[in-house]
Amino acid sequence: AVAAGEVRSADPVFAVKTVIFSGQAFYDANFNSIEDEGDSRLAGAVVRLASREGVQHEATSDENGAFALEGIRPGAYTLSVSLPEGFAVGSAENSPVPPAISGQSSQALDLAMGDVKEGNRIAAVKPLSIAGTAFYDSNMNGAFDPGSDAPYAAQAAIRHVATGAEYALAPAADGSFALPAAFPGAYLVMAELPDDHLLTLPQGASHDAGHWQLEVTLTHENPQLNLGFVQHGAISGSVWNMDGSQANVSGLAVSLMDAQGAIVASANTGADGSFAFDRLVPGSYTLSCALPENYRFARSMDTASRPSVITSDSSPDAGDSSVIALAMGEKKAGQDIGIGAMGKLGDVAWLDLNGNGMQDADEPGVPDIGIAVYQYNQLITQSTTNAYGRYLIDGLFPGLYTVVVSMPQELKPTIVQTQFPLVASVIVPSEGGTGRADNILVPSGGRNLNCDFGFVLTSPGRYPASMK
Repeated sequence: AVAAGEVRSADPVFAVKTVIFSGQAFYDANFNSIEDEGDSRLAGAVVRLASREGVQHEATSDENGAFALEGIRPGAYTLSVSLPEGFAVGSAENSPVPPAISGQSSQALDLAMGDVKEGNRIAAVKPLSIAGTAFYDSNMNGAFDPGSDAPYAAQAAIRHVATGAEYALAPAADGSFALPAAFPGAYLVMAELPDDHLLTLPQGASHDAGHWQLEVTLTHENPQLNLGFVQHGAISGSVWNMDGSQANVSGLAVSLMDAQGAIVASANTGADGSFAFDRLVPGSYTLSCALPENYRFARSMDTASRPSVITSDSSPDAGDSSVIALAMGEKKAGQDIGIGAMGKLGDVAWLDLNGNGMQDADEPGVPDIGIAVYQYNQLITQSTTNAYGRYLIDGLFPGLYTVVVSMPQELKPTIVQTQFPLVASVIVPSEGGTGRADNILVPSGGRNLNCDFGFVLTSPGRYPASMK
């Protein structure tokens, strides 16, 4: 109603150019973020635009995957995408929303006057169920063997290359882990490990300062991700001289071989004969040692008080040890190697005329004294003194011996004095007309000429037949 003479001004009328928002949804069957051969259009994807004022626009992709929202006033909106059940929002060029494994994703969006936003691409992928086991690969066969491989609670994660989605792997007590819904495609496997650990499965991992990583592809056909780890072990020992000294045990070349006989590592013994090999994977190994000139390896009988992984039982200079089985992370010490050069033992049996226990210049030797040499309660060799009472036994392994002498009834051992050992007798009376000396040392590569036997007459003037 307008009154007579009334002049009325109407409110302004504003016009805006509306916005068009359109695109296509597709199933990315090979999860490469582009629509190519093997992919298909996806119907049923719901696309919504909601303003702060509550204005909402919605469209659903058709059988060709196409969707379009028209007549949209410019302004600030929230764009949301909801995919049919069983699909996740993947990554694609010109995707209007970020990837989301739930199948629902949203993004803030500013629409300007007259915008025509075409060519939006919504990639749909089917979530992947990833499962696997983290374990110590004890037998190095690249597979989890429950009977022999132990679980390992590794600090590991995987990152999806295309979407950047990252998942922590939390192994259970048995080493198993599972991700019920994850993106298919290429993943970067990452593990933070102690210095003595390796990531060996999947193969080809690189590392830097304890950080290990490699890329793997996980698909619906291959959703399994097993993580195999190895903890380094070590083998160490010392070369020891059978005579108890440290002569000639330094600077010797020691080699470590694998089960196929290939040399894994080499080392030279230290001043005390020690050697060590570390950063070893579990397996079977053998040791070899270069002997000094004229040396031999210890016999089995020499190893009662100290082991030797190489013995000369089959051959004096046999060079390889028995098999050394190294378990996961085992630090196997005490893999010692006994060596020694053959030594000699002598010197004289004499008649102690004045009974003072010392060899005097005018005291004669005693011929035909029987000498039996024992080591480790085994008879090693026998000999007799010559016409001058002298003897020398050659070819003795170094070490401690027991010497038993047989004397005729006209003789008995003289006293044992310790003030002048170089001219003293070493034997003490024993059973059955014998004398005995214990702990007689044969040096490695040398000779002990202080194993002397002193006798006195049982009755004055009665000499053994060998001295008449």
